[in-house]
Amino acid sequence: EKVLCRKHGHSSSVFALKIVNNYLFCGSRDHKIIGWKLPDLDSKIDIDPPHYDGINDLCFLSPNTLLSASRDKSIKFFELSLNSK
Repeated sequence: EKVLCRKHGHSSSVFALKIVNNYLFCGSRDHKIIGWKLPDLDSKIDIDPPHYDGINDLCFLSPNTLLSASRDKSIKFFELSLNSK
């Protein structure tokens, strides 16, 4: 077994992962959502504004519409501009 890549972008535990348009999106207990360009995780997108508590889940309604569910009792919709190249 071999670790292919490792990135540290969050300051707390990661609870949610989703892949869309060659990006890996991570939701964390640190209230933030970060997107990483695949396959090398060489480009980072910070999704703003963050939640007021940890992220429990992520879901895509379409390739450019991200939903996030948080312990702050809210669901946020984000319209993203992603380049799938």
